[in-house]
Amino acid sequence: NVQNDVHLTVETNNVVIWGVDQSTVNTAESCVRTTFKESSRNVPKEILRLADWDDLVTESNKDASYNAVMSCDKTSGQVKIVGLIREVDDIESKLKDFLAQHYFEHSFVNAESPIVQLLVKLQKDKIKQIETDNEVSIDETKTGFKILGPRDRMKKVTDEVKSLVSNVMKTTEQYKKPGLRKLFNEDTFQKLLMGTVENQRCTVKWNCKTKTPLLKEKTTLKGLRPA
Repeated sequence: NVQNDVHLTVETNNVVIWGVDQSTVNTAESCVRTTFKESSRNVPKEILRLADWDDLVTESNKDASYNAVMSCDKTSGQVKIVGLIREVDDIESKLKDFLAQHYFEHSFVNAESPIVQLLVKLQKDKIKQIETDNEVSIDETKTGFKILGPRDRMKKVTDEVKSLVSNVMKTTEQYKKPGLRKLFNEDTFQKLLMGTVENQRCTVKWNCKTKTPLLKEKTTLKGLRPA
């Protein structure tokens, strides 16, 4: 628009001001700065991948009647809000509340290594479904499951993973008969045990290196019958 000897245009997200003299340009620039505002901040990229994030951007811009616009670079994690001061402040407030609710946290569910192996093998689809439904990541470790996700979903996801772990049954048996220790060390017998693992949907852990009575731990899932 041309007004008061000033012409303003927007080019590549910048306001360009032309005036009849420097004083006029300075006055126009001051008016623009007191009317418009730009803010920028970095947000964890995990949050920008949430479906809720896209909803926040769409609804916030719409509520502001596009007098202010929030945008983001999901690669760098930079979020920008540009527009009229009041609308920018409103969007900033919504962004602050959103980040407080969706701040990413870690949780850990302890589980013995055989239980972890069993669940990763037999309940892989269930674990993946929990990840997808709640937009979290679940990674197995030697001592359990590490969970990363939004704060408001951590208790629900942690409880679901704990439920999977608690559904695994564990029994320990001792074998004291002479010769069994040697038998357990033979490749043929160990292959036979591995066949049992596959057929019975379980894991078997045995110790043949000590002179103490042999311990056999068998871990299986409750309610699952042999395939």
